[in-house]
Amino acid sequence: MSSSEQLPKNEENTKNAEHVVTRRLKAPYLSGFILRIMIFLMDYMPGVTKYLFWNAGLKALRKLSIDDCPTLIPLPLPKETFGIVETKTVDGLEIFEKQKNLRQKNYYSSGFLRASDFHEAYLAKRVTPLQVCEVLINKIDESLKRCNPPLNAIIKYKRDDIIAQATASTERYANNKSFGLLDGIPIAVKDEIDVKGYETNVGTKFINRGNPATSDATIIERLREKGAIILGKTSMHEIGFGSTNNNPSVCTPRNPYNTDYYPGGSSGGSGVAVASGLCPIAIGRDGGGSVRIPSSFCGIYGLKTTCGRFSDDGLYPLAHSVAVSGPMAASVDDLALAYYVMAGKDPKDPNTLHQPLPTLHGLYDTNTLSDLKIGVYSMWNKQVDNPAITTALNSFINELKLRGAEIIEIKIPELEEARIAHLLTIGTELTTVAKRHKDKIHLFSCPTRSNINVMKLATASDYIVSQQIRTRIMRTLKNLFNNQVDLILTPATAITAPKIYPRALAHGEVDVTVISDTLRFIQLANFTGVPAVSIPAGYDNNNLPIGLQFIAKWYDEAKLLRIAKTSEEILGDKRRKPSDKFWFEECLNNLRNHKPKNDYLDVPYEKRAAVLVPLIINDNELEILFTIRSADLSSHAGEVALPGGKFDKNDENIIATAFREAEEEVGIKSNDAEYLTYFEPFLSRHKLLVTPVAALITNSFYKPVLNPSEVSECFTIPLRVFISKEHHLSFDSLWNNQSYRHHHFIWDDWDVSGFSANICVEVAKIAFNIQNVDWEEIIEGQPSREEYIKLMLDDIIKQNIKQNKSKL
Repeated sequence: MSSSEQLPKNEENTKNAEHVVTRRLKAPYLSGFILRIMIFLMDYMPGVTKYLFWNAGLKALRKLSIDDCPTLIPLPLPKETFGIVETKTVDGLEIFEKQKNLRQKNYYSSGFLRASDFHEAYLAKRVTPLQVCEVLINKIDESLKRCNPPLNAIIKYKRDDIIAQATASTERYANNKSFGLLDGIPIAVKDEIDVKGYETNVGTKFINRGNPATSDATIIERLREKGAIILGKTSMHEIGFGSTNNNPSVCTPRNPYNTDYYPGGSSGGSGVAVASGLCPIAIGRDGGGSVRIPSSFCGIYGLKTTCGRFSDDGLYPLAHSVAVSGPMAASVDDLALAYYVMAGKDPKDPNTLHQPLPTLHGLYDTNTLSDLKIGVYSMWNKQVDNPAITTALNSFINELKLRGAEIIEIKIPELEEARIAHLLTIGTELTTVAKRHKDKIHLFSCPTRSNINVMKLATASDYIVSQQIRTRIMRTLKNLFNNQVDLILTPATAITAPKIYPRALAHGEVDVTVISDTLRFIQLANFTGVPAVSIPAGYDNNNLPIGLQFIAKWYDEAKLLRIAKTSEEILGDKRRKPSDKFWFEECLNNLRNHKPKNDYLDVPYEKRAAVLVPLIINDNELEILFTIRSADLSSHAGEVALPGGKFDKNDENIIATAFREAEEEVGIKSNDAEYLTYFEPFLSRHKLLVTPVAALITNSFYKPVLNPSEVSECFTIPLRVFISKEHHLSFDSLWNNQSYRHHHFIWDDWDVSGFSANICVEVAKIAFNIQNVDWEEIIEGQPSREEYIKLMLDDIIKQNIKQNKSKL
């Protein structure tokens, strides 16, 4: 006897069972003080918890008698039984270069930048990864501290670490040694995935507190190998036990399309980071729609991969049998890029060793879909609570038909049993993790404690029966994919983003109906291990994004990415970015499109100059800042202007030009003119150091620094000084060395002789690589190189430090 025949009918589907595929749960909404009362009652009155367990339908499986063997991990084994074959055509990252013109032609601009936009801007020297990250650091800070309300997307980041990564990427581009499309691309990571140096707190305020990861997860390691810049950690629902990302323990992220609404969870911070333009790609983890729900609510693309496609090494084990990692991106190209880089076998995770080779084959085959059969379960798809979702779904179905796809009506039996079995499985696994911290259970938020109390009533028998149902539903999908369809199309969720009630922010909320509506179409892929993708499909009357979902056969992510790419073209120019108030990518667009009047690559070596500027920080500290800027110095090719030497109008013109460029490019306001007025004569008095070959790659040409705490922020820039075509030296050793970056040289009574003798020569050695260059040959007839540098710096410091001290 089938389990469907034995499952008791609930109150909603008794009258018309064929029209209700999965049950919509209903219970009173709880938040604030009432929720806290409920938690107290659950702790001390078991009957309350038992009622909630029963109301969720979690006891229903106890009446079933199933003979199937349980499937504990949803791997499609043996592969032959599931029709899994080795990949015939492996199209990897080269597909992006081959289809470059097609990508540009078919991309519909909505304001979202792709990795290729960054990459091409880097190659063209219009902007550097460091410039991008300097802007992003400020924007991340702004999203947390100056937005009202805060977006709470990327909640943990390390300025120095980001700068170091960006500096390395900038140098690779400067040396024409880029790692490829992902090099210099900023990526955010869910706080469930290990990133070296960061705590993996999984949305709590106590797990792994004070215990940062000592290594990257495998998937993060693979991103770094391609040059990706890891920005930091994103917010998530506490231990992933919810679908809205309401998290009173840490913070609740806001939907950038309307901050009065949730972004979805549990990878909500990752969804917000991408949707608000803080990064083109973020990484999430999906155990019950945790990648696809926030992708749907935030209007981006989210891929839940096949079980065993991505390594679980370095992942916090919250729900091991249903959760997989997946990329979230503003474009399908970036979704595919991140997927391909992270996918593949890993000896540290045996579950990955069964997979065929990942491929991107067919990604751009979007003109005709005549080879695709797409299954639609109409009765199931009608179970939505927002008619705009049905409208968007029907519109996409019509568009798919116009492109030649065959739409086939299907039925998937036992979806209600699968819903219950998934809840029991993920709930039991999450509760098992929570029990490891039984002495700190009180530190979990009220909603998490409520879920833990309910799931404590699940028995070992409940768990085993759930895995038996998993065996059955996997067999059903195997037959569907092998004999009827290539893809299954559903809504991503039954609702658009739910509203945030202010009273829910302090202590959380329990909204069973919202959980039911968000998980309705999502759970099947998690429970059976098949891949699925969420795609933007329009907007409802509140301008909230609508998402649809495609499900494919195990390991057939390539087909999902192809249909997602087609869907991207279908939505086209109807896609919108969030309001400007919560949109941060415009600044990156400006950087990407910016081209200086005198781009340093457009200036021949013999026409470049280096400017050596000492800046007074305060009464007893001094910082040496090296800035180098491209400028037309043809009249000074090969010359050196010494302190006290001849200085003509051409030098003054160069300085004036440099200041104008600084004002335009760095955005110095008119009310900062007094600083320019002060420093211009300072520079004019002490000359330009002109060498035959010297250049800078940076956006931060000039910015007065009057606060020592700002020094490392403003001047950790990737300088490269070219002394000859054969010799060059990175400034890493100067700017990334703690002794130079954070130590300000202090002396008594402005006696700088020791400072000059002991420090300045070493700084200049690093800056100008004098170990490898014969300076006597360059500045013929002048003092020895060390004497020359010492004399020059002595002159600058001694003559100006006292007279300029009062001006600051």
